[in-house]
Amino acid sequence: MAHQRWKEIFARHPNKIRFFRAVRNYTARRLKPGMQLLDIASNDFRYAPLFPGVRYIGADINQKSLAKGTAKFPDSEHLAVCCGAAQLPFGTAAFDIVVSTHTLVHLADLDEFTAAVDELVRVLRTDGDLILGMTDRPAKTKVIVATIGGQFSRITQVHYRRSLVAWWESRVVIKAMTGKRPILSGLLSAVGPLIYAADIFGPATYTLYVCEGKA
Repeated sequence: MAHQRWKEIFARHPNKIRFFRAVRNYTARRLKPGMQLLDIASNDFRYAPLFPGVRYIGADINQKSLAKGTAKFPDSEHLAVCCGAAQLPFGTAAFDIVVSTHTLVHLADLDEFTAAVDELVRVLRTDGDLILGMTDRPAKTKVIVATIGGQFSRITQVHYRRSLVAWWESRVVIKAMTGKRPILSGLLSAVGPLIYAADIFGPATYTLYVCEGKA
């Protein structure tokens, strides 16, 4: 029950609201039936419902997560591919949309990070769209700006997950959840809304780039 409460809190806290609003605004203007979409680090296809009507390819290095995704969406329009972001087994300009929201955060090596960003752009069609999320790190932000600059007609940046919330989630919430301590998880559930209300303070630690291709 504590885990379910946390899922509900995460679903409505301000960071997620900004994320889903940005994606919703994008899909309302740009999404068309039959588009080819690649979701990097798709996990169990958790974001697939946000892109209805497309041919969805979920790519992840975790085969168990992919199996869960194909079980949730057992149809020919949802496919799974086991691979990493820095070496994508797809042809050049293969997709209308490439999504990578929480992938590149985990690539600590700058060369591997740069290779992954290059791969995202390589498999994207010249008029395609890129939805890319990244923790704000000066060196990596520089790589992103240099790679996507000039290639898109419109780039919208959404900043969220501020310092206090980021620290609280990574150091407190995750430990309580993974430690299976229901009492502590219950207490955290009670104070959760107050922590998320503090999201208006401090610098942003994560940026979502919604990049729309040139017609």
